[in-house]
Amino acid sequence: MVRAKNPPKSSTAKSKKNGCTLTVKPKVLLSNLMLLNAAVTSNQQGLDRLNIEVGNSQSIFSVGGDIGVRITHKANKTSNSPTVQVSCRQLKNYAGALDNSNHKLHLSPEQVTISNQQQTYQHSLITYKDVIPEHNADFTAVARVKASEFKQALDRVAPFTDSDIKNIVSGICLQLRSVSAESEEDSALELTVTGISEPGMGHITLKVDSVETDDMSAIDDLVLVLPKRAATFIANNADDFTLSIAEKSVRFGWGNVECTVQTLKGKFPDLEKIKASVSENDTSVEFNRSELQAALKRHQVASSEIEFRIEGEECTLIQSTEAGSGAENIYCSNDDAKEPIKLSLPIDYLVKVVASVKSEVVGLQLNLVPEEGEDVACNNILVEDDDALYCLTQLVSE
Repeated sequence: MVRAKNPPKSSTAKSKKNGCTLTVKPKVLLSNLMLLNAAVTSNQQGLDRLNIEVGNSQSIFSVGGDIGVRITHKANKTSNSPTVQVSCRQLKNYAGALDNSNHKLHLSPEQVTISNQQQTYQHSLITYKDVIPEHNADFTAVARVKASEFKQALDRVAPFTDSDIKNIVSGICLQLRSVSAESEEDSALELTVTGISEPGMGHITLKVDSVETDDMSAIDDLVLVLPKRAATFIANNADDFTLSIAEKSVRFGWGNVECTVQTLKGKFPDLEKIKASVSENDTSVEFNRSELQAALKRHQVASSEIEFRIEGEECTLIQSTEAGSGAENIYCSNDDAKEPIKLSLPIDYLVKVVASVKSEVVGLQLNLVPEEGEDVACNNILVEDDDALYCLTQLVSE
């Protein structure tokens, strides 16, 4: 991307004041700036600052905040130049309008200018003097993960989260755990991706591509909690990546890109406790996924709750509001329950679950036995689908 040129020796004093010039390829520059600007947009702090640093035979373009991205390129014949900061968004807009020739990017303390090789046009951006905190922690590489599998997993759990960083029970939880390998000399890890909010949970398990550490005990049962926007940024932009960890942040590295994300503080819900709460759900009611999804969407436009009245192989879906009501019958398979079942469920979360299930059959697993001293069983509802587990709370059954 970059070739830096030293100025003539006779102008050394002047060059210290005026900075240095990089030669950039417009397509590569635009691609880098689009990634960096996406990080700025996804950042909770939202500070539009692009750092450009030249020295030690390389150039570094970076943005900071709770999502920090660094893109490094080799640079020939470089002289160290002070870091400058400009608007990432404005420079991206300029880069998108460049012709196909190589361009010159001149860096100085006062401004950054970009011009084409023939110098028939030139754009200038003023520099900023504020300082963006950098992620200077020591990171340990732990695993190699396929980007496509991570994105597929996130797509299936992200609907259960929102982007509110203040809500600690809403986020993406990454959990690393060692699993049995074919031989004692081999090491294996599985990565679970979980989205939790009220009142639902989506939980996906995938095997990592390779293990990058010899100290398995240091990362066994490691739990990292990321803001949804940060995890989505990784899924949408990363190639196959190396996952590295530090005390308060996690780093995703691919190619010449490093993306550092601050992990959320606080205690995340106990996943094992959630799964234990549905361990007694031994009553299953099965539906055709497409039929159930279409019926739920019809009721979703009018209500936030849906009532299931199940008797034998017939299920009546009912929603009622002050403005009106609706009902329809769909077929279900119910071999376990001998008595009629009545459920009141949050329709929005149930729609997300049904949309995420890959199988053509959706099984709602229930525990209809009331706890001791209770007349009505109020339980979580469980839906399992191959490597995925979904849980909806606020279930009322009787």
